[in-house]
Amino acid sequence: MKILLTGDDGFNSIGIRMLIQILKKDHDLVIAGTKVQQSGVGGKITLGAKEIAWDEATVDGIKAVYVEGTPTDAMEFSQAYFLGEKFDLVISGINMGVNIGPSLFSSGTFGALYHAMGLGLADKGIAMSWNLPPEFWLKKHDHKAETLKDYEGFPIQNAEEALMETLHQNLWGKRIVNINLPNRASKGMKQTHQSEDLLKIWSYPVEIDKENRIYKYQNKLYADKMENDLATDVGAVHEGYTSITPMVFAWG
Repeated sequence: MKILLTGDDGFNSIGIRMLIQILKKDHDLVIAGTKVQQSGVGGKITLGAKEIAWDEATVDGIKAVYVEGTPTDAMEFSQAYFLGEKFDLVISGINMGVNIGPSLFSSGTFGALYHAMGLGLADKGIAMSWNLPPEFWLKKHDHKAETLKDYEGFPIQNAEEALMETLHQNLWGKRIVNINLPNRASKGMKQTHQSEDLLKIWSYPVEIDKENRIYKYQNKLYADKMENDLATDVGAVHEGYTSITPMVFAWG
């Protein structure tokens, strides 16, 4: 297949490089992403800018183009750069930090995937995320300085097993599948549905300073509120399983 790799951690992120290692032997890959880390920007697009810089690079032998904008900007750029070229699949990720439950709509990982699908860059898409603690969510990546050696155990194995099963099942007849990997060797794969309660995942607790009229996010996990229902994406990941969620949106 011709596969477009993207995400919100940057064009040279560890997650994209994990996907390259899994897929490059059997598929034709290209990367389109952001120059730097852009987690949490959702579907933001850089309106009003007179111009946005872009450039080309090579990551682990794979051609990459990147923009100094958001993940959604990267997909808009891709539509013009690839001149109507159609991909068989878009994969966004592997994101450092889960994307589960209602949190999807603040996710740059999903912002890129939704936009790619809406633009018709591909008819099918997969989002992949990895359950890591908050200190990894805004990690800066450098493919020239970082090695994949530390990720050759369960992270890549978990991802490969889930991805191969999803492709084997032809995305269970859906156009988008959301995969979330546990933070340890997976107990197995669970087909799940999206949890509806953000507080059962985590919240971004807000600390308010009323005197100075400022507030800040604490990035504190609410682990004690995690649900353990293995039928939900939240519960499956929390209990150490790989969550695979076929999804339905306006385009099916």
